[in-house]
Amino acid sequence: MTKLLIIERPSQFPRSVQQQGHPRRQFMVPTRMSSEQDPQSENAANPQRRQAQPLAPQPLAPQPPPATNPTSNIPLTSQTHPRPTSLRPPSVSVQQRIGNAYRPTPEPQPPIQKNPAPAPAPASGWGTYFFLLTMILTITVAWLIGPRLVEEYHYAAAVGKARGEYEHAVKQLEQAPLTEVSLAYQMVAQRIRPSVVSVKAFKSKEVGFGSGVLLSADGYIMSNAHVIKDASRFQVELYDRRQVTARLVGVDNESDLAVLKIEANNLIPATWGDSDAIEVGSMVWAIGSPYEFNQTITSGILSGKNRRGDAYHTKQTLLQTDAAVNPGNSGGPLVDIQGKVIGINTSIFGKTFQGISFAVPSSTAKFVFEQLVTDQEVERGYLGLSPGEVSVKRAHALGLPDQRGAIVREITTGSPAYQAGIRPGDILRTWQGVAIENYRQVFRLAEATPVDTNVTLEIWRSNAQGVLIEHTVTVTIGKSSNPPMRVPSEFSRDR
Repeated sequence: MTKLLIIERPSQFPRSVQQQGHPRRQFMVPTRMSSEQDPQSENAANPQRRQAQPLAPQPLAPQPPPATNPTSNIPLTSQTHPRPTSLRPPSVSVQQRIGNAYRPTPEPQPPIQKNPAPAPAPASGWGTYFFLLTMILTITVAWLIGPRLVEEYHYAAAVGKARGEYEHAVKQLEQAPLTEVSLAYQMVAQRIRPSVVSVKAFKSKEVGFGSGVLLSADGYIMSNAHVIKDASRFQVELYDRRQVTARLVGVDNESDLAVLKIEANNLIPATWGDSDAIEVGSMVWAIGSPYEFNQTITSGILSGKNRRGDAYHTKQTLLQTDAAVNPGNSGGPLVDIQGKVIGINTSIFGKTFQGISFAVPSSTAKFVFEQLVTDQEVERGYLGLSPGEVSVKRAHALGLPDQRGAIVREITTGSPAYQAGIRPGDILRTWQGVAIENYRQVFRLAEATPVDTNVTLEIWRSNAQGVLIEHTVTVTIGKSSNPPMRVPSEFSRDR
């Protein structure tokens, strides 16, 4: 398709002619347009677009006859009417528009940096040497002075901590936070001290000393059998320093207990406690006359229960405590937090005090005291069997749920236990409905039961298939007549 391009040439006409109002001449130069730029070719190629966008018919204005250039026969077209100013701004010429159309678009240039930062200069060798030297000096100084600084720091911290703790303790103790605890200790001592006496046993060649405790208002005193052994005369010193002569009422060597009797007025007896109810870890106090220091009181805790006795008292079950017990404390009371007697101090482990002391439990001491006061002798119950400990291995082999109870190791033919049907290998589990914790408890339960009393025992016995079967038997308690058997021991009784 051919298109006419109009080119203005204002320089061909003199300025005077332009000023007289003559229109500028325009030359029409034929140019060829591509099909992409020709809207009619696009419509021909795309009939849908031509149908979708029909061109409305425009009325043709009458055109004047073309003029002829006198110098050439090229027809010229001129416009006699003024051109609209809105289509071409007067400030932009045709040459500028044509030049801008064919001028290539310049490529974007990177922004120019103003005053760019200079590149860092390479480090010199002297800087490296100076850095290494500084590091070496720093490490050397830290190695030489560091331990001293650390020591000074810890010392200052320890001093500061000690001073802070001291100031805090002073401030808190001014409020007396332990006053009630101290008063409790004092009240325990004030309750039991009037009932504690010192005992002197005059023997043929020496004078033994020990302690005792008043247990009745009429003057009955309990002490240890080894304190008054082989003595011919006894002297008792009361808490108010009165010295009174005492007589021997009875002795029970199997429990290492003895009872004396004095004649005096205004006596304050102690009260029995329950050694079976007290638990391990409970606070206890020991009172006596160690090394003839009368009315000495020490404190500790109950360290254990059901401990074995010494060589001459194999059937004893003792209380263990860490309260200080020394020579002269024997026969004195062991009391609980209420000042009640839960035991009679009797021995220590070894030749000197090592933090392990023993006392006869009040359940046994009370039983012996009442029989000695009444009959001047102790009548114990008798089963006729030898109990043993249920070990872990044996409990596992027999299928027992725990290690409680006592296993029958030996039995005397014709004894009360034999007549009730108990045999070696049986496991004693309960005594009159009370669980048996260990084999030493059987001795205490049997001896504290009156003679000719019927006792119900629960035993477990394995059948031929090895299955444990529970049995209930009734035993009639007999009277004990066997003397205690001596076995090696490390226990020491002070005299």
